[in-house]
Amino acid sequence: MSQYMPARNIPVKHDYACHDMDQGECSAKYFAMTNRLAEIRQSRALTQDQLAEMMDSGQPTISKHERSLEKTPLATIRRYAEALGVTVGDIVDLPRVSSDAALIAALFDALPERDQRSVRALMKSLAEDGERE
Repeated sequence: MSQYMPARNIPVKHDYACHDMDQGECSAKYFAMTNRLAEIRQSRALTQDQLAEMMDSGQPTISKHERSLEKTPLATIRRYAEALGVTVGDIVDLPRVSSDAALIAALFDALPERDQRSVRALMKSLAEDGERE
């Protein structure tokens, strides 16, 4: 199985897209994800015991995941999403991406590295020109 999962049409690494962040920023993002897990559970008026039963798990495991005491594997996040009736993206709060942005990203990823550098330079130049106007 690939280490990438499709997230609203953009491939995202399984570590909650922290591969390009410093440790503090990644930890904050992970903590926010676990807080959302608890918020979603509570919004459904479920106790940790009830959610644990739905997932064939134990309440202590749910508690550890909600309090960021234990890393939550992607497979478990998928099980949480299914049990809570939400998407994985709702739990990990993936950014919403327009279909145009997804297409541009896919086309960019298909380019050779040399062309990617050229596109980056062009985009930076266009952004700087836009800021000056």
